[in-house]
Amino acid sequence: MHVIFEPPDFIAHLAALLPKPRVNLTCFYRVFVLNSEHRARVAAIDC
Repeated sequence: MHVIFEPPDFIAHLAALLPKPRVNLTCFYRVFVLNSEHRARVAAIDC
């Protein structure tokens, strides 16, 4: 099955897939959150 879009419709469908500007797409949980007591053992932080 093929879907054929007109150019403006195609651009609209592509734009709907993009994230909003300045939105963090990475979610950290458990050991990698900033306040975790075990983070220093797992993540090497070079600051």
